[in-house]
Amino acid sequence: GSGGCLYVYTKEQMQEVRTMLSKVNPYREEQLKPARLILSSIWDAEEDKQGRILLPEYLRKYAKIVKDVVVIKGPNCIEIWAKEIWESYFEEVNFASLADAFDALKQNV
Repeated sequence: GSGGCLYVYTKEQMQEVRTMLSKVNPYREEQLKPARLILSSIWDAEEDKQGRILLPEYLRKYAKIVKDVVVIKGPNCIEIWAKEIWESYFEEVNFASLADAFDALKQNV
């Protein structure tokens, strides 16, 4: 995910992502590079006997997850953040920029 989080998609959403990525032009590096990154990072979650989902080490390393996490409902998926990254993400919030972003969203609806 962007910002240093992990995105969690449903199986149906992942199929849409895979379908979209199958249309990448293999001769265009600017398309191929992000497709490779996304495809190499896909992991199918499984619960253990206690209902927990254990994240693979490479995903924990990417998201800098050491101990505590924050799980939020993002715009299109679930997001998993290292607590420290989540807290620092909003340290320097510029509310005028946020208002501009919301205005732009309203115009696109």
